[in-house]
Amino acid sequence: MGRWFGRWRRALARLLVPDLIEADAFARLQQQLAQSEHRLRTISENLPVIITQFDLEGRFTFVNKYIGTVLPRQPAELLGKHLRDITGEALYDSVSGHINRAYQGHQVNFDICYPVDGIDRYFAATYLPEVDAAGNVRSVYALWLEITERKRIELQQAADEQRLRTITDNLPVVICYLDQELTIKFANATLTQWTAATPAQVLGRKFTDLILEFPNSPAAHALMPYITRALHGERVEFEYTSTVDGRQRWLHYTLVPQIGPEGEVLGIFALCSNVTELKRVQQKLSEMARFDELTGLPNRYQFNEKIAEAAQRCSRTGQPMGLFFLDIDHFKQINDTQGHGVGDEVLREFARRLHASVRETDTVARLAGDEFVIIVETLADRDAMGLVAEKILLTMQPPMMLSCGALKVGSSIGGAFAPGPAVIPKALLDCADAALYDAKRAGRATYRLRDYVAADPVLAL
Repeated sequence: MGRWFGRWRRALARLLVPDLIEADAFARLQQQLAQSEHRLRTISENLPVIITQFDLEGRFTFVNKYIGTVLPRQPAELLGKHLRDITGEALYDSVSGHINRAYQGHQVNFDICYPVDGIDRYFAATYLPEVDAAGNVRSVYALWLEITERKRIELQQAADEQRLRTITDNLPVVICYLDQELTIKFANATLTQWTAATPAQVLGRKFTDLILEFPNSPAAHALMPYITRALHGERVEFEYTSTVDGRQRWLHYTLVPQIGPEGEVLGIFALCSNVTELKRVQQKLSEMARFDELTGLPNRYQFNEKIAEAAQRCSRTGQPMGLFFLDIDHFKQINDTQGHGVGDEVLREFARRLHASVRETDTVARLAGDEFVIIVETLADRDAMGLVAEKILLTMQPPMMLSCGALKVGSSIGGAFAPGPAVIPKALLDCADAALYDAKRAGRATYRLRDYVAADPVLAL
């Protein structure tokens, strides 16, 4: 009996123990699943993300509590409700295309604006299909992450960029940005006004490629050496003169390297301004400073430059040069009797005749009042200087036709002849001035010459 009971007990154990073990494992599995579901629910309820699930009919089967930040309703109130009833027709229509793609088995990502209490709130939405083992879509999970602050920053940046673009496009300055590879990453609309290229044509292109494509691009070839310097971290400024459509332009360039956190050059900001009008004004001011306004002849300032240059050439080459000092006979009397207006007419006509009497290489200048000078270079000898003086006197013989009528005007001429090197401008002018007084003492309307003698350089200053 005892042996039978033992065998029965062992047989019973073989029959029952596997079931008991399986039941225990199943219970543990259920417990693990419950714990896992609790963890997932705890996570989903506390994530700052709206998480929902809806079936193939578009009805909510799960909603986490974070939806309360958008809708003033409890999650339980939404279960079984259709998406359209919750979102409204307009919003549903805007997302229905994304929902249909999710129903087709595609993960969909998009941004959406959802007004809450009259305030636009922005979300990054993800629709994720739940697919069974057979590959069929059973439902769709929807995750909405609020990005309102980020979107506002992006919109503010876009507005700021648009304002900057409007400003830069209307500045009278070409503004470009080149990266390390000289690819044009930015160009304002002023570029179109100055070249044949539009910003759209140049963005993403190599600057070096555009040199040949747009030959009218100002200073294209000349820019390269300066760009190379800027790529090495140097701020570069320079001016360049170009001709576009037959018109000369002066351009001022500023190249500013963009330096990275490690000191490396990331790219170059290039600014180009048209300074043509400024240059023309400067040229006009320079002309006014160097030319006599009444006669158009070089003035004393320019004469001092020219006589110094001529003296240097004479000293270097050893070729003779001369200087004439002239004035108008009885000019004060003309002013007193005919008026200063006629006096100005006399000065202009006298200057014209002087200029016509000499070579293009000679310099005629007005020092002041009725005092004029002529620099003559590469003279053969002293006699050649006398011939020039005689020609001037001959040119002055015909009466001047003025507003007051015909007026005969004479001139006294003094000349200083310098046969060779060591010419000092001031001493040469003094010599010509002395010769002028010789001519006046001789009765005017004539000329006298003196030989320039090299003086001590210090005493002659």
